[in-house]
Amino acid sequence: MTPPPPAVLLIALSARPYVQALKEAGYSTIVIDGFLDQETRFFADEAYPVVFDGLGFDSDEFQAQLSQLIHRHVWLGCIYGAGLEAQPELLDLVKAHMPILGNPPQVLQAINAPSVLFQQCAAIAITFPPWQFEPPKQQTHGRWLRKTIGGAGGQHIQLAKPTDQANEQVYFQKSMEGETVSVLFLSTPESLEMNANAIVLGVHTQWAAATDATPYRLGGLVALDELDCEVEHKLQIITQKLTAAFGLIGLNALDVIVRGEEVFVLELNPRLSLSLDLYLQDYNHGAQVNLLALHLLVGLFIHKQDSMLKQRISHALAKLMAYHKRLRSSRLFKAIAVVYAPVSFDLNENVLWPEWVVDRPAQAGRIELNSPVCSVFAFAQTTALAKEQVLKRVEAIKQNAELISSN
Repeated sequence: MTPPPPAVLLIALSARPYVQALKEAGYSTIVIDGFLDQETRFFADEAYPVVFDGLGFDSDEFQAQLSQLIHRHVWLGCIYGAGLEAQPELLDLVKAHMPILGNPPQVLQAINAPSVLFQQCAAIAITFPPWQFEPPKQQTHGRWLRKTIGGAGGQHIQLAKPTDQANEQVYFQKSMEGETVSVLFLSTPESLEMNANAIVLGVHTQWAAATDATPYRLGGLVALDELDCEVEHKLQIITQKLTAAFGLIGLNALDVIVRGEEVFVLELNPRLSLSLDLYLQDYNHGAQVNLLALHLLVGLFIHKQDSMLKQRISHALAKLMAYHKRLRSSRLFKAIAVVYAPVSFDLNENVLWPEWVVDRPAQAGRIELNSPVCSVFAFAQTTALAKEQVLKRVEAIKQNAELISSN
């Protein structure tokens, strides 16, 4: 009997776009996930839920799931998305059993420490908004934000208040006028001998689905159809500098503020990003390059330094770059939005979801006010039209009585 192929362990708060891409590339994928929606269950070979409390996975439950599955498979390695920013020690547990195919735990930990990230930015001439650990004084000019170290998804960001106290888990950053822009990029090691160590794959913007308690909660994101040439050039330089400074590997994401032609770094996410969902289909169909498979190959090359791997990566990068040059003028632009519960309700087990809904709950049950229900997506010929369409779909789900069986 032929032994099964080595498996990929995928850890993420919401793994759906990644596991789907890995399935399309032919990989056997075992998932640890905070939501475990219908699509993740369908595309994963095995899927295990672990409770996520807003800042991290339940550590005991994570370790219990890991210990149960770790000896059942031969492992290719582990990749990860959002959810581990405040818990790099959980990645260390995984690393004891298989290679991490992407940025190692120490890089994740370093970049999520604002003192490390912004000190390094200052050293390599990258601008960023003023920040500090101490709460800003009342007479300090301008508005400040309170951010939780290791937070993700915007829910950890609050407006700073006079009553705020210094806390080793938070820092304060000055709010700046400008457009919030995010960048998906691929980092490659020097040993691959590419012309550039980082390639910008996509640029997008996002918006908030604000509540009184969470004014910066992620609402959605949409690929940008226009970007100033000087800003685009600066983003390419910034990603190359950050890749060199931190030794970044594979797919990463960067959040910035753009003000005119000035660019200010807000956050660097050295892991798989939700924004991948905006571009996976484009690159897969247009360039015949699966971005998740490429991320895996780059991670494997770090560990194996194999000439055949190098050749496969170089070939994929050549196709990717050729397609990227004509991408913006030849595509439909995708928008994705999260639907949050407008009231607490019991999900109807017989609901018929529209085809533009993903991240569907795996089973009927109680969904509390402001909890995520699902995600919706839309394609259009411009950024504005895509966002307009996806926001209409958010409202359509919220107003759909079929979703609610009893209040």
